[in-house]
Amino acid sequence: MSMEDYDFLFKIVLIGNAGVGKTCLVRRFTQGLFPPGQGATIGVDFMIKTVEINGEKIKIWDTAGQERFRSITQSYYRSANALILTYDITCEESFRCLPEWLREIEQYASNKVITVLVGNKIDLADKREVSQQRAEEFSEAQDMYYLETSAKESDNVEKLFLDLACRLISEARQNTLVNNVESPLPGEGKSISYLTCCNFN
Repeated sequence: MSMEDYDFLFKIVLIGNAGVGKTCLVRRFTQGLFPPGQGATIGVDFMIKTVEINGEKIKIWDTAGQERFRSITQSYYRSANALILTYDITCEESFRCLPEWLREIEQYASNKVITVLVGNKIDLADKREVSQQRAEEFSEAQDMYYLETSAKESDNVEKLFLDLACRLISEARQNTLVNNVESPLPGEGKSISYLTCCNFN
């Protein structure tokens, strides 16, 4: 795929414990599928999706949550434009591990990376172990956007990725205007027309 195929190419990396539904979120958004019985990601996998924002493309990396693959996952942090930190609302342990993931982000990711907190599996609300209020308070304390999703029912999945793409594109354009740089920014291919989207505040 050449640089002429898109205006911006952004790298979005999903991180979080094993079993929280990262792969299912990626598959739901990129393929419109919910793979039942999806096995754990081995190392790192990625898919590319062209979003309906002037034909932009975003590259989504699905990383393994298992400890034995952690060094592989960490190597993908540095070049990420955005990180989606995912936990399972029905699994208290996945929520308790969030500070550990945040420490890794601080250590390995760029200080300009956009981080979003996602509580997945809201279709299993009757098994919820982490309240929405608790997660919202945590995300606010960490200055992160927060959203709850269901990969199975497709609830908020498209909103998650499209809003994030809008914010990435908006910030890249603002950086171009402020710095007046001629060389492409990280994730940038060529100039794009004016955008009127972005629900991340």
